[in-house]
Amino acid sequence: MQGFLLVMALAVASEAEQCNAGVCWQVSPSTCITERIDQPCQSPLSVQWHSQNQQSLCIVLAKQNLHCWSSASSGSWQQAIPWANETLFLKTEANTFILQTKLKVLSRQPVKRRRLNGPWSLF
Repeated sequence: MQGFLLVMALAVASEAEQCNAGVCWQVSPSTCITERIDQPCQSPLSVQWHSQNQQSLCIVLAKQNLHCWSSASSGSWQQAIPWANETLFLKTEANTFILQTKLKVLSRQPVKRRRLNGPWSLF
């Protein structure tokens, strides 16, 4: 039950809208849970944005443009792409980054624990 509540809390936290320079966006999900530590997230990534003025904007992940809009006041994008611990950006046509969201990948596999005592004992 605690795991379910954690997932629900992460889902609610990822729905928060961020605003800067008259542009607001919502990225979902911003956190993904995988089975293994080295596994990228395979969850569909969804972005919605809106502005009071028409702008030409692009979504950027790992230095690659995922999608661009030309002279629009709002936009939405959704695609299933593999992503890891990276930052998703929204930039203008002048290559100015106006919004960013850190994408996090958590694992169900526990981190290897460090041994607290020596592997041998005198007693």
